[in-house]
Amino acid sequence: MPMTDLDDAQLGEKIAEFQIRQRGLKRWLNIAIGILLILSTIVSAVIMFQATWLAVNIHGRAVILRLFSPSLILYPLTFLTGFLFIFNAFRLWSAGIDVYEYGFIRHKNWHKKHWYWDQTSRLDNRVKYIKFGGSTVSLQTKTILEDDQQNRVILHNRYNNMEDLIYLIRLRILPGLKADAHDRLRRGETIKFNQKLKAVEGGLMINDELVPWSDINEPMIKNGVLKLNRANNPDEWIFRSSNNHIKNMDLLIELLDDPPVNQNQSSPR
Repeated sequence: MPMTDLDDAQLGEKIAEFQIRQRGLKRWLNIAIGILLILSTIVSAVIMFQATWLAVNIHGRAVILRLFSPSLILYPLTFLTGFLFIFNAFRLWSAGIDVYEYGFIRHKNWHKKHWYWDQTSRLDNRVKYIKFGGSTVSLQTKTILEDDQQNRVILHNRYNNMEDLIYLIRLRILPGLKADAHDRLRRGETIKFNQKLKAVEGGLMINDELVPWSDINEPMIKNGVLKLNRANNPDEWIFRSSNNHIKNMDLLIELLDDPPVNQNQSSPR
């Protein structure tokens, strides 16, 4: 279903805008290269036409066959390439993400994708470490958003101030995700984060063993690996897994920091 201005209005007031990196440079560089290719093709074609016309007037039409060259095929190809560069410039013209009170709009390839905070059921930040010679030389990140209908948006690390964008997304989504998780756990539901890691009201089920919330230390995350240990025995690791193998890890961290409480309990730890 195409989105309308009404959908934009439902998102509320605009908070911030995040362009793709070097958007201005990419736009104008593509335009400059495209115009240069098109103009050079036109000039070359005009020069070739004039030379052919002059040769025909002097030597007759038979000279056309001698002047024909396979390189003439390059003219339409170069012209088309120049057009594609200009096409790509306009494709990037408004590329970016606009963040609003109740969601965001992603502009990509002339299309607008609307996303609403309160419809989000999953938030994950994936990190891929690029190593060379045993040292990390680069990081590739992506943020995955998903709703109850399995609709998904993936934001790659290609926007200006990506850390600020992720901060805003977490700030808008996590409180609602945590409140919904608390309600589900109190109703006796189970939240699955990993094949071997699930949350219930009383704590985490790790390898089918219940570990109460109060028995779990603050999580440790290093080099893309999540580690959990016991509060009374820090040397005992009860769970370890790559972040990329945990679904909704941001919610898991929130629950560890602020677990669900019964009415008989005074407050979260």
